[in-house]
Amino acid sequence: MDMDAVQRLDSLVKGSRNITALTGAGISTSAGIPDFRSPGTGLWNVMEDLDAFTSAGFLRKPGKLYQLALKLAPSMESVRPTLAHEWLARLEDQGKLLGTVTQNVDGLHQMAGSKRVVELHGTFRTASCTQCGEGVEMEELLADYDGFPDEAPTCELCGGLFKPDVILFGDLLPPDAFRTASEWAESCDLLLVLGSSLLVSPANGLPSSAIRAGGSLAIVNLESTPLDGMARVVLHEEIDSVIRALQ
Repeated sequence: MDMDAVQRLDSLVKGSRNITALTGAGISTSAGIPDFRSPGTGLWNVMEDLDAFTSAGFLRKPGKLYQLALKLAPSMESVRPTLAHEWLARLEDQGKLLGTVTQNVDGLHQMAGSKRVVELHGTFRTASCTQCGEGVEMEELLADYDGFPDEAPTCELCGGLFKPDVILFGDLLPPDAFRTASEWAESCDLLLVLGSSLLVSPANGLPSSAIRAGGSLAIVNLESTPLDGMARVVLHEEIDSVIRALQ
């Protein structure tokens, strides 16, 4: 590990008063939740029909998305926040972190104690009826429903389909969520990227917004990102190892 880079990151964090964190799948992999792109283990590899990730595909074959939910269910039930999740919660408690913007759907930031969290891509922990909006815990749906993989659970109130509260391709991001994320990015003195490839729009535009507003950028991600050249510090390392080195 490049300890000079770790020291620079430590100085940036300690010298910042208004940090915004942008997190991706890489912050949760050490908790046992697979990312999307890793060869062989990423979720893209376990889903044969990527149409399931589209809003139109869900309506055509709603059971496909629940196949993914079933694959995630064992890890989602037993998973615990990582060292990095807990570190961000402490920064928030200390008043140094404006908030955390996450591309993840696992709810681990809230489990770690973070209160100011924007989930840009929704959550896999709950589902809502597509007709009446009735909400339910995903764990309850998966435990009580036996119609997989060909069907999806329906609402007892109106008969509508229950859809996991994730943002699918073809869905619009919640406008309030992205508005808050943009405000945090433009108000921070340090935007800290943890475990994001910065390939997915519009989240990948937040670092540029922070820099234009006068903030600094730091990136911790196993692989290189398109914005590495804009960052004051880049560490291509496992995130928990970096956090451990900071403490």
